[in-house]
Amino acid sequence: MGFEDTCNSTARAFGSVAQRYTDKYFDLTDYQPQLDRFLSGLNAQQNAVLDLACGPGNVSAYLLQQAPHLHVLGLDLAPEMIEIARQKVPGAVFEVGDCRELSGLGQSFDAAVFAFGLSYLSDADAARCLQSLHAQLRPGAWLFLSTLTGEPTQSGAAELNGHRLHTFYRPAAAVLTQLRSAGFTPSFHELVASPANASVSTQDLIVIARRSGRVGGLEPS
Repeated sequence: MGFEDTCNSTARAFGSVAQRYTDKYFDLTDYQPQLDRFLSGLNAQQNAVLDLACGPGNVSAYLLQQAPHLHVLGLDLAPEMIEIARQKVPGAVFEVGDCRELSGLGQSFDAAVFAFGLSYLSDADAARCLQSLHAQLRPGAWLFLSTLTGEPTQSGAAELNGHRLHTFYRPAAAVLTQLRSAGFTPSFHELVASPANASVSTQDLIVIARRSGRVGGLEPS
């Protein structure tokens, strides 16, 4: 293509530091209270969970520790991350895949987690991802989303092992608007300080939202 696919470039950058990322963040506990809240909203029949941009499987690992009955599919564009996730979380299934196009998965889901992947998608890719996710979730499904917040002027690219890692900052209100536009109704959100070992100090937005009946944020009839 005649332009840079920022999503693929960023995936290659993360893949080049997959083990270092795992060592730094896999055992992070900062977001466990919000994940517990997400889990508490699932009923006994909601057990098929999609972990988007799953990285080395750290969120999948925690979900299965707390709720071993879940059937978790993790998806990431970096093969190096998927290889690590398969080793560290044998109780889940992990596949290389693009979060912007989920129609090929061949199944629908009762819930999804999307931990910080939105921070590395342009507005156009974010809209494409969220709309594709909406189509793969069953009515009433729950979404846990975490993302960096900040002003769009902070967005940019950094060189990492010969690859360009693109980071996109958005105000919290803009993220909530994106979710509603894609057919999700937020039921809980809060801003929390980034972990002490984060490379950049930020305010992180945590959102728990429910899949609405159709794109545009309308509730099921």
